[in-house]
Amino acid sequence: MLHVNAHRRTSGRGLARACVWVVVLLVVPPLALVTGSGTVTQHSTGRLAAAHSAPTAARSSTTLPSGPASAPPSREYSSMTWDAADHYFVLFGGFGPSPGGGGSTGAFADTWVLANGTWNQLHPATSPPPLVGAAMAYDPNSSEVVLFGGYNCTIQSACWLNASSTTWVFHAGVWTPLTLPLTPSPRVIPSLAYDPQYGGLVLYGGYAAGGSTGNGSGMATANDTWTFVNGTWTKLTLAGSHPPARWQAGMAYDPNANSLYLFGGARDNSVSTPLLNDTWALANGSWTNVGRPFSPPRSAGMGFDYVSSDKAIVLFGGINNTYDFPLNATWELVGGSWTRLVTSVAPPARWSTTFVNAPSLGYGVLFGGNSYSPEATDTYGGLLNDSWTFSHGNWSALGSNASAPPPGGSQMAFDAVENETVLLSPGPLGSTNASGATWIYSGDSWTPTPPPPFPIAEPSARTQAAMAYDAKDGYILLYGGTSARPHGPLLFNDTWKFQGGSWSRLYPAHNPGGRYDAVATYDAKDGYLLMLGGQGYSAVGLAWAWNGTDWAQVASTGAVPPSVGYVDFRIAYDAVDGYVVITQAANETCAGVTGNCLRTWSFVGGTWTDLTKTTALPPPVIGYSLAWDAGDQVVVLFGGYVAGSLYNQTWEFSAGAWSQTGVNPAPYPRYQAALTYDAGDGYLLMFGGFGPNTGSGPTYFGDTWSFAAGAWTQRIPSLAESLASVDVGVTVNLLTVSGSPGGVPTYAYSGLPPGCASLDLPGLGCRPTAPGNYTIAVRVSYPGGTAAQASVELAVRPSPSIAAFEASVVTFALGNRTTLTVSVTGGTGPYSFAYLGLPPGCVGANVSSLPCTPVLKGNYTVQVQSTDVFGESSNASLLLHVTPAVVPPGQRGHPHGNGSAPSLLGLPTGLALVLVIGVATLVIGGAAVAARSVRRARLRREGEELIQTMRSLDGPDKPQDPGPPW
Repeated sequence: MLHVNAHRRTSGRGLARACVWVVVLLVVPPLALVTGSGTVTQHSTGRLAAAHSAPTAARSSTTLPSGPASAPPSREYSSMTWDAADHYFVLFGGFGPSPGGGGSTGAFADTWVLANGTWNQLHPATSPPPLVGAAMAYDPNSSEVVLFGGYNCTIQSACWLNASSTTWVFHAGVWTPLTLPLTPSPRVIPSLAYDPQYGGLVLYGGYAAGGSTGNGSGMATANDTWTFVNGTWTKLTLAGSHPPARWQAGMAYDPNANSLYLFGGARDNSVSTPLLNDTWALANGSWTNVGRPFSPPRSAGMGFDYVSSDKAIVLFGGINNTYDFPLNATWELVGGSWTRLVTSVAPPARWSTTFVNAPSLGYGVLFGGNSYSPEATDTYGGLLNDSWTFSHGNWSALGSNASAPPPGGSQMAFDAVENETVLLSPGPLGSTNASGATWIYSGDSWTPTPPPPFPIAEPSARTQAAMAYDAKDGYILLYGGTSARPHGPLLFNDTWKFQGGSWSRLYPAHNPGGRYDAVATYDAKDGYLLMLGGQGYSAVGLAWAWNGTDWAQVASTGAVPPSVGYVDFRIAYDAVDGYVVITQAANETCAGVTGNCLRTWSFVGGTWTDLTKTTALPPPVIGYSLAWDAGDQVVVLFGGYVAGSLYNQTWEFSAGAWSQTGVNPAPYPRYQAALTYDAGDGYLLMFGGFGPNTGSGPTYFGDTWSFAAGAWTQRIPSLAESLASVDVGVTVNLLTVSGSPGGVPTYAYSGLPPGCASLDLPGLGCRPTAPGNYTIAVRVSYPGGTAAQASVELAVRPSPSIAAFEASVVTFALGNRTTLTVSVTGGTGPYSFAYLGLPPGCVGANVSSLPCTPVLKGNYTVQVQSTDVFGESSNASLLLHVTPAVVPPGQRGHPHGNGSAPSLLGLPTGLALVLVIGVATLVIGGAAVAARSVRRARLRREGEELIQTMRSLDGPDKPQDPGPPW
């Protein structure tokens, strides 16, 4: 729980570990500038204590590599909502490491907005204090964001004892505090949402002053219900029962049910008290328990909001009932009934997170939270700052390739106008659900397209359709295919085009008939899109051409393939040789080949030519993939199966001949994978397919590969790190991107740095404790026994340390200059520098070499702090000895500048003082032996001679007053 762990988080371990080494060098030869290093070596393993920190560089964000350019720092218990007036998400405050840099911990008081997929920090002139666990919601009546309560952490040491009851509003980038005659009692993490039944916001519960279920601390969970309407708080008196007191609960309004729903949360502030998993609805002026036998587990701190695209309340994450493991399950609440979703991709498990829907955008955004157990030794490593979107039952990491189409057989083609690859999937694991069937691949990233409004103008989910880009007409054409209905296939005979980012159905005068497993390509030689083969109940004709408005059968002449089974053709246009290449596994013996073979033809103007050679033929596979590789200028064949054996061989066809390409690694053996050339990314792109049978059906593949320059590269599953190089003790987030073939995969990480442990999660927080270069790998195991592996390189640098802090001179007279120089090892640059304790006249600057000309004498302990880009700091100090100014000959007897007194006999003050003390000692010694007059006279004479000698060193006009010693 937040309150339970707060004291641990503010214990100041960084302060205890910080150490400062001070070395003083003092050398005083007479009348000379002293040069020296003044070197100080510092081996701090922690961050500089906040009490001694100087301004530092801001802590860098930890976003995913292909995500937004910047993001709020990692945090939990922040406040977020959708600002419909300004059309962006607003985020404020929360708790996390280094909110102000320098390694301190505490609350944030920053304001961020997310618009068009990009985070930007605002800097309003006035803003709320640092708040943890404040409630936030948008009020459409006033077109303002409303913020209430939370821990006020203006004084960090009193943060957890200082709950707030202040109401703030935010509009057009401006924060304004409200002075109200009545407010709910101070409280933390209450539930707040807009409810049109009351014409304003509704607040429930929270950890509050004067609550009903307490622990003797003056704070307790509350069960009161309040409204905020037109700037006024009103406590409601509702009929009937009400939900038990709680905090950290989820609450959202469902417009379809016209009800405000409340779920789960914590009963009190004790980890020994079970959490809640009850569901309540506020409607018609009363709360009603609408719990069902099947509901999410007991949890608190979950993401919870209504998502308009799904017409359901979505719940994600939370902490489990024993407070030792965060959750990553996704649930939907529709009409009071819960359903757990199995998504192909999910964010890493977390709690104390924020999740907000944007009705006008049609998706919700999840941000940050804590991915580690709150009872772990150190929870900071688990704080997150990743952003995820949820729409149409799918999660996608904001701006990254963290989502993938449903696994299995798909069809795809490259759209040259839009410069992106379009994929039409068979739906989730072969379902006939049309929603979300179209995916876009561009820039190494898959993105689902939202389904069009009713009536649906999109092909229903299907497989084995003919799909190709029509270069003449500038769109992708799709024909036929089959559904994956459990009671038998449904053949399609419809024609669709994909243009300008959307589908539209075409109604040609002629129809090739219902069929599946047909293939298509654009025949640049003949200037039309060619469709070939297929099988079905009414399939007629071998070859058809699309002229932009209608289908026409193409008469075939020459070495026409056998008419038996116009199936399992594969087709590609060879742009170098200028003809369509067609392949098919033949049930016949080819010349010079033992057994069946794979036949190869060219097709130009309806004329077939048999190109089958007697040597170097691919095996007679079926279900293989074939495409033109425009980058390498060859036709590429991959995979397939024959006689129960799966293949992952790669063959290339060029100048009428086949040759096998030895590539390692190669994708797993498979059949019916989608393959096309992605001109935007410059490689051949392959997705999905089917693997070996497991007894319950084939294995579904959801991985993405590219092929270029004769080599395969696995794109998804991929392993990405938030930072390629970090310091020891800085958290790096690892994210595995993978489809879910046939079910939920498992994850096993290896090669992790010390301090990081593998978890069966797609997202992993890693806080290294030892420097080095590490190759981190993740093995993704799919149901059915297949697996895929991805890896990433991570460099971990030692914590920054000041190797030397030097002064060009450490002892010098006024009017002279020294230069301070700092050398830093470890850490990650660029470094920032801050100086403390400089002599008057010296001005600090963010530089590693600082000139310094003092204007007052004295001993000065100068400190320097160096901070790297991650906020990791190291510090050191040295002593400067500034003596009075040296008076040139001819100016003796005149007052010294800068208020300094003349030294005795023209000598440096320190040496003169030594001589005076020596004379006094001789005089005292002489008085002690007064009886021995001869010795006394001799000592007096020797003392007088010594004084005369000293006077002669600086001339007869030297003042005799030694002045004040210093």
